[in-house]
Amino acid sequence: MKIGAFDSGIGGFSVLQPLLREIPDLSIVYVADTAHVPYSGKTPEELQILIRKILRFFLDSKVEAVIFACNTSSALVLPQILPYSFVPFFGVIEPGIQMALTITKGKGIGIAANEVTAKSGTFKKMIHEKNPTIPVFEQSCPELVSLVEKGETSSPKASSIVKKYMEPLQGKIDTLILGCTHFPFLRKQFEESLPDCAVIDPAYPLAQHFMKYFNDHQGDLNSKESPKKHDLFTTAQSPHVEEWAKKVLGWDLTAKLLDLTRINPWVPEEVSSYEITS
Repeated sequence: MKIGAFDSGIGGFSVLQPLLREIPDLSIVYVADTAHVPYSGKTPEELQILIRKILRFFLDSKVEAVIFACNTSSALVLPQILPYSFVPFFGVIEPGIQMALTITKGKGIGIAANEVTAKSGTFKKMIHEKNPTIPVFEQSCPELVSLVEKGETSSPKASSIVKKYMEPLQGKIDTLILGCTHFPFLRKQFEESLPDCAVIDPAYPLAQHFMKYFNDHQGDLNSKESPKKHDLFTTAQSPHVEEWAKKVLGWDLTAKLLDLTRINPWVPEEVSSYEITS
């Protein structure tokens, strides 16, 4: 089974790691939109255009599902286009929320996110739709994406910055959602900053949700006969993408350059809904 996944950079690898552990026979077409990292610096309108260009590329690549391996796009773009999906679309926000609501003892749920995602209020809205009584604290962490993209995940600077961002949440929460797919690469620092909190990486419940969805509709995903083949694309040269793909996923691939300026945005209304065949 071939699927598409994208992020503004290497953050999506944290999503693919548990997914490939559960379903090792998947073929992945991954787009790291390195020309526009971080997505937190873009308006919702700009993000719509960029992501619809990537979706056009996935449509032409004949993928069978798309993973929005990015919280910003899952919050600001996915809800608007989900009704028009040409294959099943999966975001990373809902699975993390479901797990957080299962784990929390009711003290409070914290969200560590980039600035745009935190300001959108998406996490708080979705949590309160399910449990309006639980306190929710959305904390912006604007420096962390660039830190991860530079590979500085084990530096004293990383520990210091995470600690600074988490100080306002100390004593207020018992559960923290890593609301950016770059942040699992700093999980140790988050756990050290909030030692009394459960720290949730939404990638794990997403992998379970994805596997259950397709197993319910198509049978065992690991029994498909098509050979697996991964493809790695970047929208601007970035040696870190290849390094992290090998480090996190074991992919020894050369990234191909994808020129989004040559791709017309996918128009949701022009494609009918995907019909799953058994």
